Amino acid sequence: MTPFAAYIAPARARPQIWRLAAGLILCTLVMVLWVGALLGLVLMLTGVQAAQDWAARMPSGGSPTATLLMLFGFTGLALGPALAARVLHGRSPRTLLGPPGAATRDFIRAVAVVAAIYGLGLAVWGWGYDTLPNLDPGVWLTFLPLALVAVLIQTGAEELLFRGYIMQQLAARFASPLVWMALPALVFGALHYDPAQATASALGIVAATTVFGLIAADLTRRSGNLGAAWGLHFANNTLAILLVATQDTITGLALRVTPYGVETIGPALMLGDAAMLGVVWLVLRRVTGR
Repeated sequence: MTPFAAYIAPARARPQIWRLAAGLILCTLVMVLWVGALLGLVLMLTGVQAAQDWAARMPSGGSPTATLLMLFGFTGLALGPALAARVLHGRSPRTLLGPPGAATRDFIRAVAVVAAIYGLGLAVWGWGYDTLPNLDPGVWLTFLPLALVAVLIQTGAEELLFRGYIMQQLAARFASPLVWMALPALVFGALHYDPAQATASALGIVAATTVFGLIAADLTRRSGNLGAAWGLHFANNTLAILLVATQDTITGLALRVTPYGVETIGPALMLGDAAMLGVVWLVLRRVTGR
C-alpha cells in the first residue's frame, strides 16, 4: 500500500458525496459560529462601537490586533473538518493529518527548506528593492510569539480542510486526480479572489494560489500526510505576513513592507516567485515522505 493509499484509507469507510456536502455545510456553520463568538467576546470586553471597528478592520488585517483576530478566526475552519470527520464519516480527526510522526518530520523539513530557499531569494530581491518600515521592532517582537501561533493555526486549518478533509473524501470516491487533486486546488484559489482589486491582479492571485494548492496536494499525495504541505504553507505565510508583507495586503503584523502594492507587481517579480516555489517543490518532493 502506498503512503497516499494509507492516508485516504480511513475515508473509504463512508465516502458518499452527500456526506462530503453535508460536511462542507457543517464546516461553514462552525466557521461562522466561531467568528461570531470571537466578535461577541470583543463586544462584551470593549463595547458596541469598538466591536464594530474591530469587525471593520478584521478582513483587511490593518493593525496587529485585527490581524491576530482574523488569523485566530481560522480556528473555526480547523474545528469544522475535525467535527465532520467524526460525526459524518465515523473516523478520528487525527486521520486528517496522517501518521503524526511522519507529519511532524515532514513539517520540520518543509519549514527548513522554505526558509533556506526563500531566504536566498529574499537576499537576491533585496539587491533591487528596499523594504519599508512597518511595525516598530519592539512592538513586532512583542506580538511575534502569538503571531506565529496564529499563522500556524491559519495555515493548518486551510490544510486540514483542503488537503485533508476534501481531498481525502474525494480520493476515496473518485480515481481521477483531476477530481481529488485539481478540484480542491481550484476552490482554494477561487476563495482568494478579491473583487476590490483590479481584475488582472485579482486573477493573478487566484492563479498563483491555485498552483500553490496543486503543489501542496502533490506533496500530500507523495508523503501520505499533511506535514509537508502544512510546513510549506506555514513558512510561506510567515514570510508574507510577519516578515515582509506586500503593501495593500495583510500588513498588520509585518516588520517590513514592500515598496510596491499588489497591483503594481510586474511579470519579473511574479516569475521570480514562481521560480522559488518551483525549486521548493522539487526539493520537498525528494526530502519528504521518507
